[in-house]
Amino acid sequence: MRRGVLLAVLVCTGVAVWAGELGTRLELGDRASGVAWLSLSGDLGSLRLSGRAEGDLLCGCLRRLQGGASTSWGGMNAGVEAVVLSTGRLDLSVTASWKAVTRTDFGLVSAQAGGKATMVDPFRAQFLTLAGWALARLDRDPWWVEGNANVAWPGGTPHAELRAGLAGPVWCTLSASQSGTSLELGAESGGWLVQTYLSFRPAFQTVTVGVRAGGVRVQIRLTVRAEGELSGGLTVAANAAPWSGSVAVGVAGAAVDKVSAEVRYAIGE
Repeated sequence: MRRGVLLAVLVCTGVAVWAGELGTRLELGDRASGVAWLSLSGDLGSLRLSGRAEGDLLCGCLRRLQGGASTSWGGMNAGVEAVVLSTGRLDLSVTASWKAVTRTDFGLVSAQAGGKATMVDPFRAQFLTLAGWALARLDRDPWWVEGNANVAWPGGTPHAELRAGLAGPVWCTLSASQSGTSLELGAESGGWLVQTYLSFRPAFQTVTVGVRAGGVRVQIRLTVRAEGELSGGLTVAANAAPWSGSVAVGVAGAAVDKVSAEVRYAIGE
């Protein structure tokens, strides 16, 4: 089955103009992990084709293969996708979505809705899952307001969120949902970035300070929770097309919690 999906991806590669990414990520923490991936996408007539292969660097084995095709007409989009896991399990998905944008006296109004049906392991377990989402947004520069909702079956809890904010080099976002309320404030100027994220429920605050010079960005993050627990991290990222990479160090309390490194190569750029 995996060979069949891989063959289909290779055949599509020969008849479409592809672009994509080759990447690898290593992570050290409670346990070590490493993954490498190749993702490709391209157009074949009215079809948008995509493929992705992931491998585990530690065991030298294939983790998953993924291939899909989608098409759009007007504000509609429909697609199919197949995923093969290292265990041999096959998942098949069908997705459909709709999007509309119109300008009114109040500002730019956009709306979208979609759904996804996935047949998990159709040749054995035959387990069906369904998901749906909807979003509506009003943009009246520099202000915007947005509402979104999603639901999943079986076992999913419906989620709805209302967000409003100010866009620009100085921005703010206020979010409210059944899982909590939060406020984000930020400003960016001359390569510097200062941002704070305050969650009222659950109670914690995150402050992020970053600076960019050329193709290098350095970012420091600190999170303080209501019970006094501290965590944070340092990220250094560099970009020199078609290469990009980053190194991140996570800290919990006074100890290093996680170290990760990532390298990406853009194909077709």
